[in-house]
This record gives sequence, structure tokens and C-alpha cells, in this order.
Amino acid sequence: MFQLSASSVPIDEQRMNELKQIALILANRMNRITDELTKATVRRLAETYIGIVAEVVRESEIQQVKHTRRHIEIVLSFRRLLARHLSKKRSPSDYASQLNISPVYLNEVVKKVTGISTKAYIKNSIILEAKRLLVYTNLTIKEISSSLGIDDHAYFSRIFTQATGISPSTFRKRNLE
Repeated sequence: MFQLSASSVPIDEQRMNELKQIALILANRMNRITDELTKATVRRLAETYIGIVAEVVRESEIQQVKHTRRHIEIVLSFRRLLARHLSKKRSPSDYASQLNISPVYLNEVVKKVTGISTKAYIKNSIILEAKRLLVYTNLTIKEISSSLGIDDHAYFSRIFTQATGISPSTFRKRNLE
């Protein structure tokens, strides 16, 4: 998967490997730019990387066009409900009942349109909101946890670290420097 905000775009293994290889070469070359030729090579590598990502996004958009209007409406309604109730409701069944559909059907539709399960979509939304609060507010981690409806701030820190690879405090420090 290639993450784009709270939703993701599926990416095949071959392209993911290509992107990883290009990223490694880019990282090495960027640290050793000494002349115009190297600079031009780095620029072309970056353009190649962006081109591969653009291909993946375009293909995903073409596949999304194939979704029925009903599926798109369900996902948009789910996203609106999620934005309104993120701190109170984290269960896919809560959202399914509000949409008058089964949790299994909601998961099927969300996965078909976004590429990830309803549960993963909810978790990604929580992490995205946590990131926003960490960067743009002065709330403590405990206050952020509470505002997201997670009473145990240690648990919040654990799920944030699992999702991002760094603790909430480290994330805040890195993004405020």
C-alpha cells in the first residue's frame, strides 16, 4: 500500500520494489551532489520516482471510476460520520448501523473503494487527527488522547508508535523544529 492521508492506494510488489530502489539511490546521490551532472541525475531519478507514483494513482483512479455510485455514496457518508464521531465511535458496526447497512457490507464497500478495511480506515483517521493535534495545538499527549476518546494515554502512545514508528512526543519534536 502507498499511503495518501487517511486512505491508501494499492501498489503492486514490483512497483514498490522499484520505488524502494530509486529512493535508496536518490538518498545516496543527494548526499553527494558535487557537480551539475550529478544534480541532473538526481533530478531525473526524482522525476522517475514521481512518475511511478503518478502511474499508481492514475490506475487507482481508473479503478475507482468502476465503483458504483452507491458505493461512493456509502464511503462518503461513512467519512462524514467518522469526521463527526471519531472521538466517540471507533467500531465499524457503529457506523454501519448509522448507515443502515451491515458491518460486513460496509467493510466490503470501504475496502473495495479505498483499498483498506473499515477498521484500518478508522485507525488511520485517529492517527491522522492525532498528528494534526500534536503539530497544531499545545495540548499534552494525555489531553490529545482524551480528546480522541482514548482514556488510557499509554495505550494511545502505543498505538501511535505502532502506526508511525515513533512516539507522539518524538513526532511533535520533529515537526516543530
